[in-house]
Amino acid sequence: MKIPHEKILDPLMRQQAVSLKTTLSRTEIYRRVKCGEFPQPIRIGRTIAWKTSEIDAWIDSLPRGVQKK
Repeated sequence: MKIPHEKILDPLMRQQAVSLKTTLSRTEIYRRVKCGEFPQPIRIGRTIAWKTSEIDAWIDSLPRGVQKK
């Protein structure tokens, strides 16, 4: 079975990089994590990070533009 390249290399993003990519503040990120509206972070020792693929998927799931009725 061949594993896709993106599954092998899924870099982690620290909070500051997540904030820049999503335009969310640190407080808003953690509020959304607590409410289940944002991917859960991974704890590595004292460091907290997110999988890049999960952040990208979350961004892709957001509604695009304004729909006219």
